[in-house]
Order: sequence, then structure tokens, then C-alpha cells
Amino acid sequence: MSQPERKRGKFLTAWLILMVIAAVGAAFLVYALTYGTRNPIPWLVPGQIAISAMQIVCVVALFKWKKWGFYGFCGVAVISMIMNLGLGDTFGAARQAIPVCILWAALASKWSYFE
Repeated sequence: MSQPERKRGKFLTAWLILMVIAAVGAAFLVYALTYGTRNPIPWLVPGQIAISAMQIVCVVALFKWKKWGFYGFCGVAVISMIMNLGLGDTFGAARQAIPVCILWAALASKWSYFE
């Protein structure tokens, strides 16, 4: 049985690329804003770098048509929400749901292609 031709589509491709850029940008931004300062939150920079790395791994999995990439991205978003709540940033915590919702909408019509 042959598998149907997988076409990612322009929106999904653009969204995945944007997610990688945002993950790298977030890691650099947190590092740049805390560089040279007395950081009262010692886990912030390593935590953000770990979150960004996990997001990139999940996006690469989505590029390779792996369902676990979506589930992993959702899990990383939950971890990021918890980190933001720990910092007292409730808006930042709630904002983590937006990329997940957009990703879900972009993947919904292509879910059958994923392994």
C-alpha cells in the first residue's frame, strides 16, 4: 500500500520556520537581557535555553512528519507556562497557549500524514 504524497503547505512550513526562529530568539533575548547583571533567578537562562532546545527538537520532528513532535511541543508549552507562573508572569504563561493553538490548526488537515 503506497502512502499518499505528503504536502506540508506554505502556511505550515512558514509557521514551523517561525517557531524555530522564535525559539532561538527567545534564548538569545533572555541571555542578552541578563548578561552582566546579577541575575536573581539562577535557573532562568539555563531553563530558557533548555526550553528553546526542546522546542527546536519538536519542530524538527514535525518537519519529519512525527506525531510526537506535536505532543512534545505541547508538553514544552506546559513547562514554559509553569516557568512563567514561577516568575509571576501570568500573561506570559497564558500566552504560551497561542502557538500551540495555531500549530494545532495548521496540523489538523494534515494529521493523517503523521506517523
